Amino acid sequence: MPSRRPLKIRVLTAVLAAMMLVPAFTQEEELILNTLSGVGYQNDADMTGLSYLSMAGGAPMTIAGQDMASTPELNTIMFVPTWLENVVLYGPKLSSDNEFNSNAMAGRIAYSSPTPMELFNAPYDAFNGETLPYSGGADLATFFVEIQNNDDNHKVMCGSANNCRVKYNKDYTAQLLDVTPANVYKGQLAQFHLNGRSVSRTECTPADAWPFREIRLGATLVDWEDLVTQDQRLTQWNLDTFEALVGDQSPTSNSEPKLLMQNGYAMNTPTTQHCNFAGDDCWTVRTHPKIESVSASSGFTTGGQLFTVSGHGLNGTDISVLIDGVACEVTQNASGSINCVTGASTSASALGYQPGQPGLKREKTDADGTYSVSDLVTSMEIFETGDDVYKEQVSGWFTAPTTGQYRFYLSCNDACNLYLDSANPYQGTPLDVKPEPELIAYRYWSSSWRNYFYNLDEGQRSV
Repeated sequence: MPSRRPLKIRVLTAVLAAMMLVPAFTQEEELILNTLSGVGYQNDADMTGLSYLSMAGGAPMTIAGQDMASTPELNTIMFVPTWLENVVLYGPKLSSDNEFNSNAMAGRIAYSSPTPMELFNAPYDAFNGETLPYSGGADLATFFVEIQNNDDNHKVMCGSANNCRVKYNKDYTAQLLDVTPANVYKGQLAQFHLNGRSVSRTECTPADAWPFREIRLGATLVDWEDLVTQDQRLTQWNLDTFEALVGDQSPTSNSEPKLLMQNGYAMNTPTTQHCNFAGDDCWTVRTHPKIESVSASSGFTTGGQLFTVSGHGLNGTDISVLIDGVACEVTQNASGSINCVTGASTSASALGYQPGQPGLKREKTDADGTYSVSDLVTSMEIFETGDDVYKEQVSGWFTAPTTGQYRFYLSCNDACNLYLDSANPYQGTPLDVKPEPELIAYRYWSSSWRNYFYNLDEGQRSV
């Protein structure tokens, strides 16, 4: 018995498709309907294809047309590479968000553009115009979008093929270079450093659009709308920095940043990775618990005092509290607070600045000899004064995270010295005690900056 060839029926309009009598097909036969009208961005009336998609995927797309399965998840999204014959690639299943935002009965499927790397199961470097050659040049990957209706077992294509064409473009793929600081807590100001490449061009980001759709750390949104203006744009092919406030995500060992531009996600580069000194623990952004307030600023050496720590992310399973080095027995904890009972101490607390207190002590002498001590500062940047005679000193504690050689360096104008007192490590002594420092680095007007390797043991605290 001769093999049966697939039956292909071309239907010019959705109206004709609804009126015609469709015969029953076996599994070997395939019905192809040309009733997709196009592809565009979600909440956009233009369904004539997409030309500047990010290689990192994530662009919020809408696939419009008829004859798709009424249940969104019963539709398989297919990508047909224009430069390869007889190749059909299957996109990921619709996410729960896409299913929620879809209205297949009204002819609209919400979808997030996959990465070409997902479609081909190939690394980013393979898209170089040689390993996987493209139509249109080495920086482009062009596909036609089709839908497989798994409910009625037929394929749906575009009547006008170009309306369902999507083009990925390396030149329009923003690159996230780093997030600083790499250790954050709720409400902290974080900086996102990126190279926008050509993403700010009006053919990619309309003049009336925001520079981002959203920014997340892991699954949690960060607050950037109050820190970025709608007309602000990334400098083309240059380094830009945007600021945002960290959201209320739970503490986690790693949160991948996700910057959703108008055309998809920014590509996270290897420089976003941070590792410990041993190199066996790496992360992009690590979220920590936050202490916002404590119920008392003083207590009794006899202990027995009820003490409450308030903040965010305090609901871990392994919680311990130390107050001036003395254990406080935890009686209850939740995300927003920890209750504990203070232990007895053999001596009263030392006064003054303490190791572990963030910031540096700043002392300065002006040109007229006036000496002053400021509150703790969080930066060693010393502002220009314009005075010919000016002296400033910043001091604090450094705790070596692991045993090894450390390089200290500095740069200044006109002269500066860096001292380290490794002979007198912190043993409960406040910072006000005069250290015995050793000069380890210096720079003068006529010399370049100098630095030395210095041996320190793990946990060693030096001033």
